[in-house]
Amino acid sequence: GVFAARIPPKLQPRFYSISSSPLCHPKTIHVTCALVEGKSPTGRHHKGVASTWFSRCKSQSLESLAGDKIAVFVRRSNFKMPKDAARPIVMVGPGTGIAPFRGFLQERQARMAMVKGGEAGEV
Repeated sequence: GVFAARIPPKLQPRFYSISSSPLCHPKTIHVTCALVEGKSPTGRHHKGVASTWFSRCKSQSLESLAGDKIAVFVRRSNFKMPKDAARPIVMVGPGTGIAPFRGFLQERQARMAMVKGGEAGEV
């Protein structure tokens, strides 16, 4: 017999904002992701490829995920927090969601911990 299989096209990359500070988590990168699930415009039940995969990882233990590999890459950012952690900052994130703010606040907290008795500026 003849076996024919349809090979799906390669998935496009999914871009996520890093939601952790390297000062707090130097060996890991955290992402914050909302689960995508619902009816598509055509009426079929739709589950997001990446968010569904992430949600399945969450329910497994870290030991069971050890050794699993996924292809990732990190794009460099030109964004820099002020060197003076006491300087007030205004945070605006049109379309970014909460993820980068979580990382910025971790970074600010870690920098303040390095300067004993220091106070962070307003956020």
